This record gives sequence, structure tokens and C-alpha cells, in this order.
Amino acid sequence: MPILLIAALAFPAGLQGANTAPLDDPDGDGLPGVWRSLPGDPSRPGGPGIAAEDILAESWAGNNSYAIDSQTGAGRLIGPNGTNSMNAASADSSGTVWAAGNGGGLWTLDPDTGALTRKVGIGANSVRGMAFDSDDNLFVVQDGSPDQLMRVDVNTGETTPIGGIGATGIQGACFGPDGTLYAWDISRGLYTVDVNTGQGTDVNPNVGGSGNIQAIAFGPDGVMYGCREALFKIDHNTGEFAEIGGGGYTDVRGIAFPVASVGCVYKLKKSKAKGGCENCPPKGGDFGTQTECETVKDCPKKLKTTIACPGGGNGTCKLKGKRSSCG
Repeated sequence: MPILLIAALAFPAGLQGANTAPLDDPDGDGLPGVWRSLPGDPSRPGGPGIAAEDILAESWAGNNSYAIDSQTGAGRLIGPNGTNSMNAASADSSGTVWAAGNGGGLWTLDPDTGALTRKVGIGANSVRGMAFDSDDNLFVVQDGSPDQLMRVDVNTGETTPIGGIGATGIQGACFGPDGTLYAWDISRGLYTVDVNTGQGTDVNPNVGGSGNIQAIAFGPDGVMYGCREALFKIDHNTGEFAEIGGGGYTDVRGIAFPVASVGCVYKLKKSKAKGGCENCPPKGGDFGTQTECETVKDCPKKLKTTIACPGGGNGTCKLKGKRSSCG
């Protein structure tokens, strides 16, 4: 089962509750545990549960790689990617970001320089969206009439057609925390896609799409984001979207959150919203932490913590859970 990974909330000094454990912050970023942030301006601290510049992005025009802050939508140039016509991106479970577009190639990104390295040729020459599932199986959307869902072996490049999505304007794809594959049509909006048949279903026919979104990805906060010239939040239940902000990048066609696999995982027995948060992880769902483990016995038996509201909303979430797995 895909796992929702959210760093726990760090309370300012003097505001910790009586039952709140001392902050365990080995990397000194003001957040519990170790959080992977991208190279960037150290004067721009990350907010609760999210590091500044936590999105890596690939552009079509300009052939550049960017880092973007999911809280503000602001970004900066990392460097030229050294190729052209990148039209999709996705991160695997190790945090490696892969990209594809025109030309039938699959590439990996160096997050420090922005350079792309070609890894293998694939049987899809106009990729408009790509997404890794929780088992690191890669699915791509090939441009067509209709657009086609395909599965790609990242080691050999072997490409297996699955079926038509039933749309012709797909531009972006990603898996949700529950394992659902989503795709974005610039005219019709958000789709779910059956990974066995390729058939797409419009999430909400009453809400159309927009060419202002040409890449989508779920963050570790469980929120779907979209991007082109600015960053958007997308409600994956209704298809509605709202702009967060932009600046520092142009014509982004692929975005990814390069977060490596989690450690101890807990089955949530309680998830209580406080202060108006509407996006708390669901009771009964899996909640991943960055507590290192080799087996489940290395994990504390119980979880009791408070996290920032996923997606940067108001309030917090009080969570209780029982250990269920390691990684």
C-alpha cells in the first residue's frame, strides 16, 4: 500500500504541549528527524513538514532544470539539462528523478547541476506524462489519438502498450497515495486511469482543465500539485485547482518530489484535526516516518505525534498509530 510521508510538526520554543516529546532534530533544520531538502538558498527555511525548494522540475522551452518551493510556488534555475524537449518527470522510491519527452529516451537528473543523463532508449517517442508506482513500475503516456498508456522497463527500455486513455490532451501523470493513477488533460481536467486497461475516467466533468498546468505530482503531504508557469494545488477528488504562486521558471512540463523511501510505518488508529485542518491523514491509513529500521522490531510500537496540516493549511493533525512495517 502506498504510504503517506509527512514530517512531524516542530512547535516554537515555549509552545510545546505538556505531553509533547522533545524535538528530535539531528540535521538541525528545525524539523523532527532527517528531511531531504534540495540545494538552494539557505536563507529560505522550509515550513513545518516541507523543505524549501522540495520540487525538481524540467522545462520544455529553454531546456532547463529548476527547484521550486511547494509552499510559495517560487523557483530558481539549477542549470541547463543538456538536452531538449523534456515533457515529463517522476521520482522513483530512491528519490531519483527520471525524465522523458520527445526522441524515445529515458533520462535521470543530477539535482546539483540540473544535467540529465540518458539511461536507455524506450518505445515511446512523445511522452506527455510519466509516473512510478509504489513498486517502482514506470508508466508513461504516449501522445496519440487517443493518448496511450504504456509500461516501461527502466533497465531494458522494453515498452508495453496497455491501452487508450480516451483523451487527447494529456499533459502530466502521477500516482496518488492510495495507488490511483491520475492524468491531467489540458482541456478536460483531471482523470483517473486504469493501469490494467489504460481507460481514463474524468474525475469531474463539470470542472475543465487548463494549459496553465502541464505537469502534476503528489507531494509527501498528500496534496496534488500542478505546474507550468506557476504552481497550483489540485483537489484530486473534485478536479478543482488554485494557484499558489510562481516566478523563477518557465514552461515546466515535469515535476517530482525527490523523497526517498520511508522507515518505520504505522497504521493510524486516530487522526484528529485541530484548528481547522481539512487534510489530515485518514484513520486506518498507513503513515510513514523517517525513523530508520531494518525490521519492524526496530520501530517503536506506538506512534503519538502532531503534524502540520498537509498542504500548508491552517491547523494541525493529532495522530496515534501502531507499528505495521519497516519501509
